[in-house]
Amino acid sequence: MADAFKVFKNKETADLAAQIAKQKRPDISASEPGIIDNQGDKGITLLMWALLHGNLEAMTDLIKSGADPSLGDEDGYTVLHLAAKIENPDGLLTLLENDVSANLKNTQTCASPLFDAIISDRKDHFRYLLAHKANLKAQDDLGDTPLHIAAATGVPGYVPLLLQAGADPLQTNNLNQTFLPLYTLTPTENLTQEAQEERARVLTQLGVIGYSPGSSGGMGDGETH
Repeated sequence: MADAFKVFKNKETADLAAQIAKQKRPDISASEPGIIDNQGDKGITLLMWALLHGNLEAMTDLIKSGADPSLGDEDGYTVLHLAAKIENPDGLLTLLENDVSANLKNTQTCASPLFDAIISDRKDHFRYLLAHKANLKAQDDLGDTPLHIAAATGVPGYVPLLLQAGADPLQTNNLNQTFLPLYTLTPTENLTQEAQEERARVLTQLGVIGYSPGSSGGMGDGETH
């Protein structure tokens, strides 16, 4: 892991980061105002630093001391977006259990952390976000919703889970498309057996007009009835 003093230019922030990297609980309350939100190389914050070092106690202390979880790094990811991507869900749970909103927006794309859990195929993280009231209607700057993203990835499981949780299959993006054109883009014969069965089940349940099992996935205008 990178040297704290190379990542953070502010000495006091770097001191805190160095202690966090050693799995210590630095006395954050003694820091000058604003120190805990100083951003380092590539926009990393102390909260992100603590997450990446697995220091859950420091994460909790930072949040309780007023660290801003909505700050984005150079790619717009907040600490919650990063937590939704990485393998270990403990950091995500720490944030959510300390009342960090499950609906923070990527500061560049407006995507919610739910998008990143889907893209990274983190089903446990996905379920934790849903349990903490992740917005199923959240849209990024292209108007895509979690349902659009789940359809586009093609990873089995997410579309049925979103629909079961109450996602709106008729919600459209900026191109006035529902999730269906993305969900049926890949020809059926190119899908795994699991994905084929899921697609058939989902589209049948939705009562999609023009769908027939074993087709190449042509959906026309994607109407449902």
